[in-house]
Amino acid sequence: MEQIDETNMKTTALTFGRMNPISVGHAKLVQKVKDVAKEHSGDHKIVLSHTQDDKKNPLHVDDKVRFVKHYFPDANIEGASKEHPTFLHQAKKLSDTGTEHLVMVAGSDRVDEYHKLLHKYNGEGKNHNFKKITVVSAGDRDPDAEGAEGMSASKLRAHAVSGNYEAFKSGLPKGDEKIHKEMYHKVRSGLKLECFIHRARTMVLEYAASKHAAAAKQAENLLNMDPENKDLIDLAVKHHKRAANSATSDVEKNYHSDKITKLNRKYE
Repeated sequence: MEQIDETNMKTTALTFGRMNPISVGHAKLVQKVKDVAKEHSGDHKIVLSHTQDDKKNPLHVDDKVRFVKHYFPDANIEGASKEHPTFLHQAKKLSDTGTEHLVMVAGSDRVDEYHKLLHKYNGEGKNHNFKKITVVSAGDRDPDAEGAEGMSASKLRAHAVSGNYEAFKSGLPKGDEKIHKEMYHKVRSGLKLECFIHRARTMVLEYAASKHAAAAKQAENLLNMDPENKDLIDLAVKHHKRAANSATSDVEKNYHSDKITKLNRKYE
């Protein structure tokens, strides 16, 4: 096999990911890309995917870039676009701008996939034309992958859905509390939760004028979406108390009293 002289070869370390949202798992990936670039005396690039939806990709790419730059100000971060949406598009851009040695950094579960595709489409007249392609593992599975391993983006989205801000924050890299909260609310908004809760709160207020039992039930329905929200617990307790005070039977009064007891236990 022909030996490739890497002396003076322009090298770029690249990683491509959703980071929707970014987690401490992604922090390891970012650091690995920077370390690999330094090892090869080259550049690095971290590209964030462009896809946005209300299932697994709640953040807009511009917001993702801004958040990741906050957590890693010395990293080269950019967003993908409709014109260049995949890692193969990003590889072509690097090839077209002079990169000769591409070092792709990926989660351990995606190394084989990247190796196969990058080499398949490499060569004169193909998608890209590098003199050398290396695919290295970041040391962990892809933090964008779904599942229960590690502090993945899927876990952070689950914490956002449940309304557990403290658990959400615990999975973020170190940063400003304002940024933590902004990202939390943007994730929830992107998942359509904030809109849902706003509409449901409005329904609670509409019921509250005359039907406290119905208002309490609506507040509890909200708690199924946001189970640790103290404001919602207070709202449900308030209307159960009013419903108990206006109850016309002991059975009805005891029902609301039991509900109040159970809701108050959430504070314990």
